[in-house]
Amino acid sequence: MKAAVTGLSASPTRFTLVRHGRKAGVWVADHLRGRAAPHGPTRPDDSMVFLARQAVSISFRPAGRVDSSRGPVYNPLTTLARECPMKVVTAEEMRALERAADAAGLSYGEMMERAGQAVAQAIDEAGLAEEARILVLIGPGNNGGDGLVAARALRTLGAEVTCYIWRRNTEGDTNYARAVEAGVEVVRQAEDAGLARFRELVAQCHVLVDALLGTGASGAPRGDLAELLSALDETLALLQPAPAPLRRLDRAGAMYRQRPVIVAVDLPSGLSADTGEADPLTPRADVTVTFAFPKVGLFRFPGADLVGTLQVADIGIPESLAADITLEVADQAMVRPLLPARPLNSNKGTFGRVMVVGGSIHYTGAPYMAAMGAARVGAGLVTLAIPEPLYPMLAARAAETT
Repeated sequence: MKAAVTGLSASPTRFTLVRHGRKAGVWVADHLRGRAAPHGPTRPDDSMVFLARQAVSISFRPAGRVDSSRGPVYNPLTTLARECPMKVVTAEEMRALERAADAAGLSYGEMMERAGQAVAQAIDEAGLAEEARILVLIGPGNNGGDGLVAARALRTLGAEVTCYIWRRNTEGDTNYARAVEAGVEVVRQAEDAGLARFRELVAQCHVLVDALLGTGASGAPRGDLAELLSALDETLALLQPAPAPLRRLDRAGAMYRQRPVIVAVDLPSGLSADTGEADPLTPRADVTVTFAFPKVGLFRFPGADLVGTLQVADIGIPESLAADITLEVADQAMVRPLLPARPLNSNKGTFGRVMVVGGSIHYTGAPYMAAMGAARVGAGLVTLAIPEPLYPMLAARAAETT
């Protein structure tokens, strides 16, 4: 590919630069605490889908059953090679999809089991489960049930797990009983005067799982929940993140234990699933594991800035149930068929020509970036038309010129 630079004495026209990008593959641990570092694909192309959208990076990851003692492995890889675009849903649409799935034979209990296992697997695949101290914050709703399943699964993986329970009635709760049976420690907020134990647990854990509020919550956190989130924010503010991406605890040393990795279940507590509005006390997640379909609020600011790496885990809801949902997000499944084939005997004249007209004495970078962007995405011949005073500097910067 070549780029041509042409000098113009006339005033340039205005233009808009459209920027886009794609990542071939990345491990979750590389995104923790904002230290993203792209790598080559760690799995075949069809087993991961990424969308870089400003503050949010989306990945479809295997969310298979970790607790193999409970039966055959549930592997959602079938959704990764989708033939339709990824749907984005509101909280009410998600509830309707769950009701439809339940009516079709997929029980709420099975969906909760798969959701919790997906959270545990995301932590395990990042190398953050074995021999780790993990604190799971449990709320009263289905989100808390997902957290209890995740706590049990993480315990079976060798983690030291503590569940901190806020306002959940555990009487007759099967997931709670199974977690306790697996060896999960339980601390209740109602019995933690001044939240002293809570602050201690936050300061000592390697991973913190936020399973307090899910898509069914509305309004700002109030009362004892606001106190809990405020104590979390204050404690985290005293801690420092590790200086580099981590894959295993044994490589981390003392610095790693200063601040936990925060994993949000479905969405960070206090973030609206529909609007993206977030309470000031909403914890900033390093990883968010959402279920079935991403929620609208995960893409809208300010909430999008609190999501971290977004993983979409299949919990068994058929995509056919979402056929009437019109809101979609572009991903690999949608974009790949649009890419033209590039013959082996092609040349710069095969793939079209682009002319970029722009620039001024005060704004020299914009036309250069637009021209180089056109060349990088595959244009065969790019011509850069600029004011004559800019010619020397831009001709020197454009390595591929005619």
